[in-house]
Amino acid sequence: MPGSAARNAIRSGVPEQVVMDLGGWRTRSVLARHNVTSVKDLADALERVTRYVSERAAEAPKVQPLRAEPAQKPAQFARKRGSSSEETGGKRSESRVAARGVEPRT
Repeated sequence: MPGSAARNAIRSGVPEQVVMDLGGWRTRSVLARHNVTSVKDLADALERVTRYVSERAAEAPKVQPLRAEPAQKPAQFARKRGSSSEETGGKRSESRVAARGVEPRT
């Protein structure tokens, strides 16, 4: 079976395994050698992907938010802006940011 016959059979919808049996090929790699991609195949694929993406963009999102308001950080993890050593009595602040893995002094 010449390559053009294999290509035509696959383009017409014949399953690859049947084309391999018709051609007498035992491996998928031999079929791939005969099933050459043309410029028209690439253009068709690009047009299909473009159509699919544009249809998906027009759809409404299906994800529902879990909460009505955005989640806020707990007060113990919130970072205070503008605090200085004078406000804390000359000592460094005892609270450390837990996300960095540093625990408060004991």
